[in-house]
Amino acid sequence: MKPLEKAQFISNWIKDYVEKMPSKAQSLIIGISGGIDSSVSSTLSAMTGIKTIVLSMPIKQKSSQHDLSLKHQEWLVKNFNNVEAHTLNLDKLFETFESTLSNFDSELGMANSRARIRMTTLYQVAAANKGIVVGTGNKVEDFGVGFYTKYGDGGVDISPIADCNKSEVWEIGKSINILQKIIDASGFVYTTTSLGKTVLDEKGNKFIGTYSDAASIDNVTNYVNASDCFLTLGTLITDDYLWFVENKFSDMIMATTTEIRVGYYTYKDVTMKDFMEALLQRFENSNCYPLDVKAPEQPKYPEPWVSSSDSKYNDTPEVITYNRFFQHTVKYIEDNNMWNDINLTFGVSSAMYVATNIYGMKQNSFISSAAWQCIGYETGAALGAQLGSKKQSWTIAGDGGFMMICQSLSTLAKYNVNSVIFVMSNQVYAIEQVFVDVDAFCPNGKFDEFDYLPKWDYMALSKAYGANGLQANTIKELNTVLETLKTTKTNKPTLVEISIPEKDLAGQMRNLTPQVMNCNK
Repeated sequence: MKPLEKAQFISNWIKDYVEKMPSKAQSLIIGISGGIDSSVSSTLSAMTGIKTIVLSMPIKQKSSQHDLSLKHQEWLVKNFNNVEAHTLNLDKLFETFESTLSNFDSELGMANSRARIRMTTLYQVAAANKGIVVGTGNKVEDFGVGFYTKYGDGGVDISPIADCNKSEVWEIGKSINILQKIIDASGFVYTTTSLGKTVLDEKGNKFIGTYSDAASIDNVTNYVNASDCFLTLGTLITDDYLWFVENKFSDMIMATTTEIRVGYYTYKDVTMKDFMEALLQRFENSNCYPLDVKAPEQPKYPEPWVSSSDSKYNDTPEVITYNRFFQHTVKYIEDNNMWNDINLTFGVSSAMYVATNIYGMKQNSFISSAAWQCIGYETGAALGAQLGSKKQSWTIAGDGGFMMICQSLSTLAKYNVNSVIFVMSNQVYAIEQVFVDVDAFCPNGKFDEFDYLPKWDYMALSKAYGANGLQANTIKELNTVLETLKTTKTNKPTLVEISIPEKDLAGQMRNLTPQVMNCNK
């Protein structure tokens, strides 16, 4: 298992453990020292999305060691919204303990007592927060050699890295931190493609927005167009990025698992891992970095969708369009702090291109094929997305794609997976028609016959497959559906039909086609 895969596996194991507790814990409590074991264990805990409380508990500690723990605290709070950090100075408590037991002095005994005082502190904080204590011991030092204090740092509820040797802990640490470390050390602003959206947390002042070539909003497109050097790490350039390749190819430093390319020069013998580690070292050891630059201010609700909506719907605010669906859905998710509990899953559809404009998403909360010839991917992927992430999958599918693989709904029902499948129902293959003839979306335009879809009874279909069924034909009904999804407990998938106008053409899709729309001919 690769380090990053192992990291995700362990994080999922922690989450699964908590979910299966007779009385579900509400928090994870972990003490950090600044060392690699506690740094990795605390990060894996934070990755679960469960409230994670990290404690630095200095007792007669060297300032350099304490500084490392404070630095890691700062990094965790910055990168995970579910992390709460505290420093509890236990010097006075230990001095009182030491003084009280002065007649029973033992240097080894007092060294062990430090660990036991920290353990007692962890369990007190856990009790106050209905939590469990997470251990930081690895396979060799703690469980092989036995290098720990009984009823001290060995007194924990779970030990997530107990099966990892030291070298594995280091590899896991590198895999989960290195991208963010490169950003922090360089000071660079960053973007992601549709395929890589939410690989990094999108909060903060370094994220410019997801770049989807012509489907991007103006402030993202303008920033990319004006940039003269691009460091692309693990990026797959699909045919959605033709302008970028045609205009910025020579300005790219591209690192992938198969080669490193700088401009027109390739280095096939340099691994991506070695390149990234050397790059990080260069940034950290240079006086020129980090750069003091910030991304453009992130647009506020209801941007970025208003600017790209079809103006013909301005007089019908009750009508659900692609853009309005995401305006209201994203606002509901954010208002109810739901990014920790759900992920969004997409195939290639108009909805996916609109959704890439979402800002502020949590890490690993957006899953997309973002590549052609994968029509219907999203409904089939819902099962794996939910089981793998332990988050409820909210899948947004076009009706054409859904019709190709709708039977996946029965698989979700068979295994009692409560994923939500939104079907954007306009009864046309809109994404195909855009590239065949965009003028079909004009008031007097006509779709090609092969792009018309049959009308399905989605509520009857949901019943036949053993799923719940909901509908929304207006914005008011959409808001009711969102509230129902949040408050209703179910072990069944839910199919939601979202009725949108046949000729609703999201601005993102209009910009992607090379044709110039002309409704006056």
